[in-house]
Amino acid sequence: MASKPVISVKCPCCKSILEVNTEKERVISHRKGRHLKDDAKEGEDMMDVALRTHIESKDRVEDKFLKAQDNLKNQASRLDELFEDAKDKAKDVKDDPNDPFKGGKIWD
Repeated sequence: MASKPVISVKCPCCKSILEVNTEKERVISHRKGRHLKDDAKEGEDMMDVALRTHIESKDRVEDKFLKAQDNLKNQASRLDELFEDAKDKAKDVKDDPNDPFKGGKIWD
């Protein structure tokens, strides 16, 4: 099984998130990480915060997946329309008597 080309690593010093490209062995992005203490509402337990952030991220992933799925459906119908248009244009093209692919002259 192939490993992921990009992994996210939490810096132990500044708690930032580093995204590392494992193939190129380089850091490709750096952003401030989400901290449970910062995200916690008043009186909320850390486990509740972790669960809430997990559910939010799961919902974001599902939304992205559904959008990608819709885009693929739309892309397929768009490609079918383009194919039909090209087929209609090909039928409308008149035969050129000098076109060797249409049964015309190959040489003089």
